[in-house]
Amino acid sequence: MGQKQTKPFYFPPELKDTFLCASVLALVLEENQRAKELYADIEKCFELPGCKDPYDVVTYLLPDGRKVLQGNFGNTGDVNKEPKSVKNPFDVSMDLQKGNKKLNSIYRSRPKLFILLNNRKRRDLNKLRSSISVFIREGFNRNSENDKREYKVNGNVQSSLGTTILLPALIKKLYGDTSAIEKTKLLKHGKKDYDLPTVLERKIPDSADRFFTGQLKQAGYSKTSLEKIKTSAWRWYQCRVVCDGPTEYYNKQLKERSPKDRVVVEPENLIHEIKEFDDALGYRREKTGKRKS
Repeated sequence: MGQKQTKPFYFPPELKDTFLCASVLALVLEENQRAKELYADIEKCFELPGCKDPYDVVTYLLPDGRKVLQGNFGNTGDVNKEPKSVKNPFDVSMDLQKGNKKLNSIYRSRPKLFILLNNRKRRDLNKLRSSISVFIREGFNRNSENDKREYKVNGNVQSSLGTTILLPALIKKLYGDTSAIEKTKLLKHGKKDYDLPTVLERKIPDSADRFFTGQLKQAGYSKTSLEKIKTSAWRWYQCRVVCDGPTEYYNKQLKERSPKDRVVVEPENLIHEIKEFDDALGYRREKTGKRKS
């Protein structure tokens, strides 16, 4: 029997960098034990008195936080009301995936005024920012770059990568777990409602899936393959963090192919493939006349 074909994955074009960053973040947490411990430190920071108010966290660490939340994640409505099943769920699907209804509600309820922070709160927020920066430098750079403190991916919290790291940890703090989000009814087709995991995993009847896909296309969502993103993310991680560039990874693959990457790709093609990850993650490439592998 042939291999089962996976269904395409659709996402809003403006969130492309977020998906690319998240795919590498998952690898870092899976492959790097030290980075995993540092990520736990980020989550612990939310227990500090100065980091318990999500409004303060977003405002202090992300000066354009209101734009980030409302522009990228949309208007999510009143969190205290039970979400209704919707005929066209795609305007809210990304909000539900990010679980940021409560965060947005808190953010919008505050006045647009400059916040005066006391020294204790400022110290706690700076510790959170420092924890994120250390995590980025440790998890997204080679050991040799960390030893020399010559980072190709810096610890900028306001970058796409920094935001991708910050918001899920903040959401976890707000919700405790995602069970309430997962029970949310995302799609209504015919007489039946489908919850968030069922829809996102495409475990729905073919007729509902065609409706779902058609609405995504109509909304201008981009199509890709999750498997392709995962493979390219693995290649970026190997080329930029584990190995000393695409050439070393290519030679490593010639000797013994990774179970996560069964295809040997030429270095020049690797450079071209991982470029969008370089851009999304803020990787600083060498500024020379010749491409550095």
